[in-house]
Amino acid sequence: MKIFQVTCTLLTVTAHSPCRIGTVLLTCRYGTSCYERTVHIHHQRSDANVARAFRAWGYVRTRTAARTGTNAAQDVEIQVEASRPLARRAELSAEQQEEIREAFELFDSDNSGAVERRDLKVLLRALGFDQRREQITRVLAQVQVAPRATRIYFNEFLALMATLINEKEIGEEMVKAFNLFDVDNSGNITLDNLRNVAEQLGENMSDAELHEMIKEADVDGDGVVSVTEFLRIMKKTELW
Repeated sequence: MKIFQVTCTLLTVTAHSPCRIGTVLLTCRYGTSCYERTVHIHHQRSDANVARAFRAWGYVRTRTAARTGTNAAQDVEIQVEASRPLARRAELSAEQQEEIREAFELFDSDNSGAVERRDLKVLLRALGFDQRREQITRVLAQVQVAPRATRIYFNEFLALMATLINEKEIGEEMVKAFNLFDVDNSGNITLDNLRNVAEQLGENMSDAELHEMIKEADVDGDGVVSVTEFLRIMKKTELW
């Protein structure tokens, strides 16, 4: 809980709210008088993250509607399609690359510029990534390492690490975005949460359309979207 206080002449306004998009309670004092008022406070960075998640979520719903022949989402698809938030990730910093090289060289016992594939799990753990073997295999395929390769060269390992770091950062951003929807800290995104975000973003959507977004993500059918379900819907598209 953060408290923001602004004083102007004899008027003091204190806002009690987490630092996120949503409603906040203002306590206003003027001399000996005191009253409270609920208002909306917007944060530019928060709005950008929420907009990215909202439109990615909406885009998944419109793809589902298209496959099932539903026309209800057609107008939303036009809005979302025009602003796909394709994220460009920063390159690894020189400091990150040096740290990765130092760890790599500890396992390159013969100074050949390569490490044994069987040592990757331990090497990754040394760098803070506790990946299962099937996860390592998947990412190696993504960075175009031959399936039967027994040795991994530094440039291949660097590409592997860049992918893992990227995935980790995306996951952290997704969780932050979820928290911006979940303004009441219930642990779920409700229809009311989604409606409030749509209004704040200027998205003209009916409750029926918003309900379809909830339904698209709601795996267990409880009528709300948990953080696990939210991550799942975000990962269904490359828009994030």
